[in-house]
Amino acid sequence: MNHKNTKKQFNRNHTDYCRGVPVALIFLSFYMVTVLFFHSSTQAQDITLHTWEVYLQQGITNDGADRLIFMDILTGDVTSAQVFGERYTPFGDKILFFDPVNRSVMTINTIGTVTAHPFIQLGTARRVDWVFSAEQRFVAWTLTYDDADGLRTVTQVATPDGMNQRVVFEEGARSDGLRALPIAFSVDSNALIMDFHPDIISAFAPYTQYAGLFRLSLADSNITALPDDDTPCFCSAALRAGQLVRLSVTSDLSGFDVLFFDLASSVRDTIDAIPLNGFTQAGNILISPDGRRAVYAMSQVPNFSVSPPEIRTVLMSVNLDTMTQEQVSDPITRYLRPIRWTEDNSAILFISPDRDGIWKINLADGELTRVAEATFIGVLHSN
Repeated sequence: MNHKNTKKQFNRNHTDYCRGVPVALIFLSFYMVTVLFFHSSTQAQDITLHTWEVYLQQGITNDGADRLIFMDILTGDVTSAQVFGERYTPFGDKILFFDPVNRSVMTINTIGTVTAHPFIQLGTARRVDWVFSAEQRFVAWTLTYDDADGLRTVTQVATPDGMNQRVVFEEGARSDGLRALPIAFSVDSNALIMDFHPDIISAFAPYTQYAGLFRLSLADSNITALPDDDTPCFCSAALRAGQLVRLSVTSDLSGFDVLFFDLASSVRDTIDAIPLNGFTQAGNILISPDGRRAVYAMSQVPNFSVSPPEIRTVLMSVNLDTMTQEQVSDPITRYLRPIRWTEDNSAILFISPDRDGIWKINLADGELTRVAEATFIGVLHSN
């Protein structure tokens, strides 16, 4: 496969960065709506709602504030607001985020009004994590407390307006450094997928890794370990519609096997690694909407103690029909996160966590195109 276009386009020193509303962002708005949001009849019907696309420009001020940009795709109107934030999450007609300066969970609407979230707040906890169900019918959040004897967590579930709020999982102080972490709701929203998550190690891992995935029934609080978690594993995983995909580094540290599980039928398969010596970090798995393909990022970091570390990342494509995988990009000198499949699952949009912008890579030939100067966060709807 010819990857010659990939490295040239991504690693070049861009001088066309714009700190206002970039022209490329306008182009992406048209691109995202026509190519991504209208590929199904269900999504096409969403345009009858008032719809905004939301973009992010990171660290635009000397003190590190971000800019959120809201684009009304019906009128073309653009508004923006500066906030200190992380973990920006679209829900309804607002963005939910954590303000690390004020240590508070906040929301911002499309006209830039920032308010504290009415019921998800830290209180005396040290950390808060949240996840929404499909179609945002429910929200789950976990508060982590630093008690004298260890980490204590409380997980609650409610509707987005705060109705039917209840505790669904609570753990006393753990001395092993693990904390409960909500990952996703099940397809039917009757269960919560969670992880017994390493608290310290996860802060230094370049990709989100999971140590003990389990399914928590919201009906009777029964806990069931997900496949391959009966042995110690701190590795990346992704779930979609009853499919579980995990990565497992080879014993000689030359690549990652891909483990596939069909949770309904208990079918399991292993896709052998593609040898790439020294590429010992991997994650950000993204499964295609039809469940037939997946992609993930794999990185080589020779020395974590160097600041900034020297990074080389490739994108890997996994065919879940033929149970094969292949490298689809040249090494890129940043960490990468695929965010969306597009063009009938023949291309991927991806971002870099520490750099504004969105790139598209064609999986057939590795051709890379930058399609926006700002980072796409998501879509907001209101009546």
